[in-house]
Amino acid sequence: MTATLAYWNRRRRRDTGLLVNPLDVFSPYLGFSSEDPRYTPPADGAAISTWRNGGSLGTAWDQSVAGSRPTYRASLSAFGGRPAMECEGTDDKVAILTGVSLAQPFSVVFLGVTDSLSAAQIPFGLHTGSISRGLRVSNTGQIAYNASGLVSAAGLITAGTPFLAIAYVDGAGSAIVLNGAIVALGNPGAFAVDQAIIGAGRSSGTTYGNPFDGKVDLAFVSSGNIFTHPSITLLASYARLRGVPL
Repeated sequence: MTATLAYWNRRRRRDTGLLVNPLDVFSPYLGFSSEDPRYTPPADGAAISTWRNGGSLGTAWDQSVAGSRPTYRASLSAFGGRPAMECEGTDDKVAILTGVSLAQPFSVVFLGVTDSLSAAQIPFGLHTGSISRGLRVSNTGQIAYNASGLVSAAGLITAGTPFLAIAYVDGAGSAIVLNGAIVALGNPGAFAVDQAIIGAGRSSGTTYGNPFDGKVDLAFVSSGNIFTHPSITLLASYARLRGVPL
């Protein structure tokens, strides 16, 4: 894993960013981008009831409950004036609950910013059975995948600072890379991706928890190890231009 991270340490000679969307570059199994050029967003400040799924699995991102719809922000200063989806930390979320089935190994990518660390939260929930399964941020600033087994030290996530978290999930060979550095190695369990929720975790039915309080630029899941992808360096450039401290 360490050898695959050399690109993060290269000098920023030409951070021009991606001329195409990451969802087109990495061909994920499911994905969300607030800057998706293939989708027309609602007006600034409007609620998001549906959004294009930029992956090959499942349906569109959806929220049928009016009071639980995230808000579209056309320009966010934390992301360098780029758009974002805002979740208010109570019950805002969008989800793909059918047609999703992806076994390990897979990679989870999330670019966002948390507005508060007052409680544990799930920015990207990906497994049924527990509201703590998926990409997790604790109230002490830890980044984790699931509730245990793959957990970083505290103080790595701070409110108001954008972060790029990448979890490579493959049993005992799993790792989390946060802002270009390996912060956790371990085994988060043998769970497959069987749902996708941006903004919360879900155990079963309508039981949701650990709501995310923050904004989202990018979230996707791809098969295998994304660090071996020939265009991985473009993702680092993309993140830097959206305020991630790489």
